[in-house]
Amino acid sequence: QLDTDNDGLGDVCDAIDDSIVILDGDADGIEDSLDNCAATSNANQLDTDNDGLGDVCDATDDSIVILDGDADGIEDSLDNCAATSNANQLDTDNDGLGDVCDTTDESADADGDGLSDDIELELGLDPQNPDTDADGVPDGTDQFPNDPQASLDSDNDGVSDERDQFPNDPNETSDLNGDGLGDNGNPFDGIVINGVVIEQGTALPLAGAQVSLELVNTSSDTNPVVLTETDAEGGFALVAAQDLIPESFVIVITADDFQPIAIPLTNVNEFITAGEIALTAISDNFVGIEVLPSVHHLGDDSFTGSENSQFQRNTEGSQLVRSFNLSSEQALSETLFFNWVAKGIQIPNTLSINGSFVASSQNTNSDGSYSLQSLLLRTSGILLEGANVLTIESQSTNVGNDIDDFEFVILGISLL
Repeated sequence: QLDTDNDGLGDVCDAIDDSIVILDGDADGIEDSLDNCAATSNANQLDTDNDGLGDVCDATDDSIVILDGDADGIEDSLDNCAATSNANQLDTDNDGLGDVCDTTDESADADGDGLSDDIELELGLDPQNPDTDADGVPDGTDQFPNDPQASLDSDNDGVSDERDQFPNDPNETSDLNGDGLGDNGNPFDGIVINGVVIEQGTALPLAGAQVSLELVNTSSDTNPVVLTETDAEGGFALVAAQDLIPESFVIVITADDFQPIAIPLTNVNEFITAGEIALTAISDNFVGIEVLPSVHHLGDDSFTGSENSQFQRNTEGSQLVRSFNLSSEQALSETLFFNWVAKGIQIPNTLSINGSFVASSQNTNSDGSYSLQSLLLRTSGILLEGANVLTIESQSTNVGNDIDDFEFVILGISLL
């Protein structure tokens, strides 16, 4: 404990031999209060980057050249617009590109309907038309903006109020036996339809997939939707009154990020199995038309014969119009395949895109059952980048004023 100058600071860390107490913890001859690195000896006091911290204990060498091309104080590698000064880094549409150099405003809403153009393109809507389905409700407030017969879903269960027998109860959609009680909470004795949904390729069970069954309940003049979801093992069970299910019918299965599928079934007994249903992941060569595909019925409800003696839904009229969107590369396609499951088609009905004829429908099974079809669409010079309009129209049967009654589920468009 030698302290030659008796200043209270041991010789080993006292660089100045005088009786004045000079704190110099690292014994480099620089008083701690003046030392730019008081814990480590550095008599030369080098501070290359002039940040007040000596080089010997400066972990960050701020003398490294930091590129800031627009001199706004934001390093280029962190600057959301490195070529134009914008110290506030505003990015209104959160696309990673600063407002000052963002030529595409993704929050833009060209038609003023309350939905940005980008969102409309994602949903298959027309960003230049504030009411894509022409039902009088702007796309921004229409919960079914691509369906002219629906606009509101009060309980957010995916079924429109127009078809939901319990529009304010998210757990109920149908009352098939007319007892005033929802079928989910109050099961009744009827036909059970079950199955298992898996992922194509992996064969893993797909939980949370939506399974729907649409029926005509003539006693209440309604078109209820029976709805359920698959469990952790991919299983599901639907219950419906036997007298409401046609001899041939379909159930529709959808899941996020997977292509929708419609499974034709036959009403043969009290227990119907759909078996194992594999859903395919969405890819770049698939274009969806409806987020939640529905059973559609075109015609005039004037029909006879086994081809179309029973339907799952009352007619929606003679024409169905839907919008879909294509990328610039997809819009160059000269041919597409339109995929649907259909029944009751007895004559060539027409499919048009953007007002141009692209295909005629093919006749379906003569026994009135559903069949899966892929129609070749001739689209050279017809398709547009962005919004396109598909029209399906029932044609006259040349028997009086009758038009063909047929039913279908749109599964989407595939590219070659």
